[in-house]
Amino acid sequence: MQRVQIELRRVRRIFLATALVAINVSCDFSGDKDQATAYVDQYFNAAAGSNVETVLPFYSSKFFSVTPRGTWIETLKDVRARCGNPTSHQLKTWGVTNRIGTDAGSMAKLVYEVRYPRCHLTESFSVFRPDDGNRQIVGHFFKFDDAAPWPPSTAPAST
Repeated sequence: MQRVQIELRRVRRIFLATALVAINVSCDFSGDKDQATAYVDQYFNAAAGSNVETVLPFYSSKFFSVTPRGTWIETLKDVRARCGNPTSHQLKTWGVTNRIGTDAGSMAKLVYEVRYPRCHLTESFSVFRPDDGNRQIVGHFFKFDDAAPWPPSTAPAST
């Protein structure tokens, strides 16, 4: 009987510890999501201007090791030529993963509905914050929700 009581206490302690860890982790996920969305809001504020190169500091060196800087600038300019400057963005879905070990840190995957004067896009961002560093974009994908004007418009990009 005494052994059963000891086992029950042990199970309760393990359950309580697990519950506390789960609560703590979920709070971190929410905080990481809020910080990542604030970071992407800063990105969109910079993107609203006329110079696409103002957003480049938001991207990590890892991003540019896979996508050359010049290629990405041309991609951003092409989206601007077709669609104009972004006018609004709304977060649609998100997810946060906390990594432990090699490349430890927080990875937020954020999916936005983004409106431009001539297009609607879904833009997905992967924002990574290493345990010992600052947030940066490590992935950025565009999906046109409607047909993109072709050829790119000759109208001014800002409206």
